[in-house]
Amino acid sequence: MIALIVVLAVRDSLPPAERWWVWTCVTGVVLGFFGLWYVPHLQHRRASVAERRAGAPGRAGRMARNRLRPRR
Repeated sequence: MIALIVVLAVRDSLPPAERWWVWTCVTGVVLGFFGLWYVPHLQHRRASVAERRAGAPGRAGRMARNRLRPRR
């Protein structure tokens, strides 16, 4: 974020061949915000999958127990 602010402040003094730095900083900021949004969701999802695999009650646990029962 700081790099983007600095590059935007000096963009008029950058030669046209070096203005790609602005888009590099914008891309970094966007990917950073995406990571801040995505990582908590990923951690929550992984924790819920681990709970299901550990045999916590729930749909996945019932399905696994039903598979182990012999059919009549």
